[in-house]
Amino acid sequence: MTASALVEQTRRRLGPVGGVFGAGAGALGGIPVAEERHFVAGVERLGYGSLGVGEGVGGKDVFARLGVALAETERLVLAAETLAELEKLAPAVMGE
Repeated sequence: MTASALVEQTRRRLGPVGGVFGAGAGALGGIPVAEERHFVAGVERLGYGSLGVGEGVGGKDVFARLGVALAETERLVLAAETLAELEKLAPAVMGE
């Protein structure tokens, strides 16, 4: 399989990205678990293929969020968005 064919196959599998919830989602950062589950189910119902799950300093752990999302979905591809936030979080984490 060529690299471009692999990229195309991966794009089809992921489908449209449903967004990110967690640190980058403003008010979603502090929502109760029941609302997180409802949000994930809605993303799946809308036909999205993937969803990034983030965390923030003092927020819910990304792996706890992933567990909630995994329990609610049958087909979404989930991603931990921790590294994408590292540059923004580094000063707070490092005490700078």
